[in-house]
Amino acid sequence: MRIRTDDQVQVISGKEKGKQGKVLRTNPTRQTVYVENLNMIKRH
Repeated sequence: MRIRTDDQVQVISGKEKGKQGKVLRTNPTRQTVYVENLNMIKRH
């Protein structure tokens, strides 16, 4: 997984498109990331 905790990320699709935030936590097994101030989980 290339995304790490504390990385700045931007959502590129979906309802939250264009919003940015800091990665709080990653789960490589499920390929999900938890982003600060966004109410979603992103699979990539």
